Amino acid sequence: AYSSYSLAKILDVENLSILHEFGEGGIIKRSYTSHYSKAKDIIYMAYVDELKSYDNTIPNVSPKKIRYKNNPIFTTNITETANGIVWASSFNNGIYGIKNDSVIVNITNKEGLLSNKTNILKGDGNHLWIATENGLQLYNTFENTFKSITKRDGLPSYFITGIEVFGDRVIIGSNKGVSSINKKYVFKERKAPEVYFTSILINEKAVPVKKNYKLDYDSNSLRFNF
Repeated sequence: AYSSYSLAKILDVENLSILHEFGEGGIIKRSYTSHYSKAKDIIYMAYVDELKSYDNTIPNVSPKKIRYKNNPIFTTNITETANGIVWASSFNNGIYGIKNDSVIVNITNKEGLLSNKTNILKGDGNHLWIATENGLQLYNTFENTFKSITKRDGLPSYFITGIEVFGDRVIIGSNKGVSSINKKYVFKERKAPEVYFTSILINEKAVPVKKNYKLDYDSNSLRFNF
C-alpha cells in the first residue's frame, strides 16, 4: 500500500500490477500515508482531510470514515501493535488508538506524552515507539506507561523521519543522520540525589546547621551551602 499526491494504491510487488486504486471519484486528493493490517485485511488511508479504512476482502468496497468525537482525524503516520490496535499520530492532538474502525483511546500529554505534536510511530509487539517534537518515547500499551529518550540521553535530534525495530536494536532516522539504540540499555533509571546542607552563614558568619532558626530583623543576609 502506498500513498501519493493524488491517490493511494495497492500493488502486487511480484507482478508489479495494481490490485486496487483508491481515489475520490476522479478528484485529486492527496494521501499522506497508508497502512495495511494483515490481521484484519483492512487498508487504512490517511488523506489530507481525513482518515478512511477499506475492507480489502470486499471488491470496490466503499470506505469508512474514522472520526473522533465526530471530527476528522488528520494523521501522517499509522502503525499497529500486536494487540490489534491501529495507532495514528496527529499534528496537535497526541495519538489515536483505533479498533474496529472506532477510536478507543486518545493519548495526550495529560497521559504522559512529551508533546501532543507527534509524527513517526512504530509498533513493537505490544509496545509503541512515538516520535514527538520533544523526544522519543516507548509506550507500553498494557500498562499504559511511558519511557522517554531526549537529547539529554544522547538522542541527536527531535526531527525523526523513520523508526525500524530489529529485535533489541532500534534504528532511528533523523535530519542528523541514522542512529542505533539498544532498547535494553537505553532507558536509565534515575534517582533523586540526597541533598543535605554542609554549612549556613548568617551575616557572613558560620552558624551551626539546625532545623530551625529564629532571627532578628537585621540578620537578613543568609547563605546556604549544600
